[in-house]
Amino acid sequence: MINLAIQDNKKFKLGTYEVNQLLQPNTINTLDYYKERFGWCEIYFICGSDNLIDINNGNWRGYKDIFKKHKVIVLQRNNDNIYQDIILKNDIMLKYKNNIKIIYENVVNNISSTAIRKLVHCNMSIKYLLPNLVEKYIKDNNLYK
Repeated sequence: MINLAIQDNKKFKLGTYEVNQLLQPNTINTLDYYKERFGWCEIYFICGSDNLIDINNGNWRGYKDIFKKHKVIVLQRNNDNIYQDIILKNDIMLKYKNNIKIIYENVVNNISSTAIRKLVHCNMSIKYLLPNLVEKYIKDNNLYK
């Protein structure tokens, strides 16, 4: 699906590290792999504030190293007060707050993979939320039902 989404933009290249592993690697393993391979580049972990809440709740293995070793970009979701309600309440995030960049959007963007899967599961439209080819792929392959 990622290949379908980026096929018309030559500035993107799909990394296949995770799909080529026998066991699903944790996020920190993937970040470390790309940092080792492309050490001359800045490696960023990009997530929504909904993921940051999951991390804060202890649902991610190796999350401490994510903030210690890598830059994190967090996109605001649901008008979350990311700094006040999440970062200040987590000792690790607070310690490495300089590695965290928060993106506050003028328009709240609640489009997430979780939301898309729920919409598909409930037979609701996902038109305009994804590139047309990705939407078609999901429908053609009966995903998330």
